Amino acid sequence: MKVKEIILTAGFLVTGMVATENAWSAADILRDLFTHLDSNHDHLLSRQEAKALPAVEKMFDALDQDRNKKISMEEFISLNHLANKWQTEVCRTQQRAAQSDCQQKREWITARNN
Repeated sequence: MKVKEIILTAGFLVTGMVATENAWSAADILRDLFTHLDSNHDHLLSRQEAKALPAVEKMFDALDQDRNKKISMEEFISLNHLANKWQTEVCRTQQRAAQSDCQQKREWITARNN
């Protein structure tokens, strides 16, 4: 993958919309992105390396599960899990807000009709 494709793909992953171009799995795409970001080829991402992709930099602490100030390949692949978890929570929040809005409208209509 070219750098631009990797960055665009990472953007899709971070927003929870996994694009599997050429039948690549999300994990394959993340491995490729990790390899690209790992500029010193030590199989770990430092905070400095993560700065190459702002979304990864912002999530650095969440991805660094063992708190060693480096992100391993396994930790990085969990990005897909975090994106899915985040998307699920956003959907739940939106559903609760919609239910609350409906309840308020019902109460308003009931009060108006009485």
